[in-house]
Amino acid sequence: MARLSLGFCWAFIAIYAVCGLGVLQPTAASAQQQDLFRSSINSAPVTSLQMAELEAYTGQWREGVPASRVNAKSLEIFQNIPFTGWLKAKNHRAFAIGTPASCPYSWRSTGYPTAEMAAEEALRYCTEKVLRFNQHQTDQCGCKLAMVNNQLYVDPHELAVPRIAPALWDFGNGSMVAGLLVYEQIFGRNKPVQFIDSGGQLRCQGTYSASAMLIDNSFKVNCDFAAGVLKGKVGVKNLQSFNPHGEAVVKDNQGNQIRLVVAKSILDYLEGK
Repeated sequence: MARLSLGFCWAFIAIYAVCGLGVLQPTAASAQQQDLFRSSINSAPVTSLQMAELEAYTGQWREGVPASRVNAKSLEIFQNIPFTGWLKAKNHRAFAIGTPASCPYSWRSTGYPTAEMAAEEALRYCTEKVLRFNQHQTDQCGCKLAMVNNQLYVDPHELAVPRIAPALWDFGNGSMVAGLLVYEQIFGRNKPVQFIDSGGQLRCQGTYSASAMLIDNSFKVNCDFAAGVLKGKVGVKNLQSFNPHGEAVVKDNQGNQIRLVVAKSILDYLEGK
C-alpha cells in the first residue's frame, strides 16, 4: 500500500479576568453577541482517542482566560457561510483542526450543555479521521482545539485557509507519487501552484484557477514524471472548512492517463471506497 509523507458578556468577562477568577467559557446565551478572544493558553495536540478525552476534560485549555480581542472578520475561515452560522449557534460549541496544517481534517460541534462535552466531540471526530489517515503515511497527523465557544486556543494565523494539501498522483500501473500541493492563493485565476513529493523534491509547477463557488476550477502544470503540460479540472471542495477533497483524471502528451487525488479523497481512494 502506498505511504504518504506527507463578546463574551463584556463586563462579566472583564471583571472575572481582572479579579483572577476562573473563567472557563462564556454562557450559551451570550455566545451569539460576543467578540472572539485569544486565550492565554494554547490547546495541546492529541493523537489518540484516549488523549482526546483527557484533553477535553482535563486539558490546560480549560484554565485559559481571554488575553486579547480578535476581530472575526479578520479570520479568513469565518468568511464562509457554515462558520458564520456556527458562531451564532446555541449552547456550547467547539472546533478542532488537524495538525500540522497539511492534515486535511477538522470537526465542528454545537449544542452541548458544557464546554468540555463540545470539546470532546470535536476532538473525537477529528481524531477518528486522522487515525485512519495516518495508516497510509509516515508523517503522523494529530488534532487540536482551535476554538471553544468564543475563545481561540491557537494563534489566529492558524485559522487562515490552508495553502497546503496532501496529494497523490496515480499512474495506474502500481506506481504512485505522493506529496503536497502548495498554493500561493486559493481563489483567483492563474495562481501559482507546486507539487512537492514526500522526499521534499519539487516535481510539478504551474497555475491553478478557482472561484469561491467552485465553478470553472482548472489547473495547468508541468511535472517531471509526465510528457508535456498536464491540464485538467479538479473541484477541490471544502477548502475553507479545513476539509479539502477532490479528484481529477488527466492525460499527458503520450496519452498516458494519470489520476490526481487530493487530501481527504486519498483515504477513500487507497481503501477502495
